[in-house]
Amino acid sequence: MSIRFDEDPADQRSAIQQAGSLRYTFAVALLLLVVCTGCNFKKTVTTSGSATVDGCEIKYSVDDNAKFTSSPERVTLAFGRHQLLLEKSRLFFDGKERVMIAPNVKKIDVNVAEGKIKVTANAATVFNMTLPQ
Repeated sequence: MSIRFDEDPADQRSAIQQAGSLRYTFAVALLLLVVCTGCNFKKTVTTSGSATVDGCEIKYSVDDNAKFTSSPERVTLAFGRHQLLLEKSRLFFDGKERVMIAPNVKKIDVNVAEGKIKVTANAATVFNMTLPQ
């Protein structure tokens, strides 16, 4: 839209008002677009790290906020309403001993994603379950 200066001043004001109204409409449409597309936005937080316990490397990845603590004897991973405790030869989940781990294991991986937990020792799955709600 262009404004011609040889037109009547009333027509020029009308053209300016229309341009302002058009900008306002565009701004409202843009705002609605941002708000509506943001409604289904899902933020994923991944917490990951590693530690060594008695010569065994323990790596973890949790699709949630997680608290990780380690000592020379054990590793504790707390996430949501759950807690995983790993010692050199045992795995506890939510306070219950679940698995005995061979003493010669050099690498343990813990993966918590899509409502499931999977623990591998030297690349072999030793614990796999759907997380209780």
